[in-house]
Amino acid sequence: MALVGIGALAALRLQELVEPTVVLLAAALAFVLWRVARGQMWPPGALAVETAGMVLFAAVALAAASVEPDLGLYLVAAGWAGHALWDFAHLRADKVVSRSFAEWCGVFDLLGTVSILAVAML
Repeated sequence: MALVGIGALAALRLQELVEPTVVLLAAALAFVLWRVARGQMWPPGALAVETAGMVLFAAVALAAASVEPDLGLYLVAAGWAGHALWDFAHLRADKVVSRSFAEWCGVFDLLGTVSILAVAML
């Protein structure tokens, strides 16, 4: 999924018709709606939590895209660090996503956070 997401983001950056962030947010919303329509939702109450998470991380992404680049770097790093915590919560709860995916995504998010902060300090 990471390779597909990175490939899609790279392809979206080559065009100028639609902001890549908007496409990725719309895809996330479409995925949730698709799961609801198929009756393949998570444990009871998880839809509200996952929706709140999507809204929160989308807000951070939109905020990062609308501020000065220096501040945007720190907002993106904070968003990735927050998502690493989100993954850890999923890992501990052992619900919604598989444990292996929560572990992999959490490490990926932490490495992304460290990389962004390293770039910001240059």
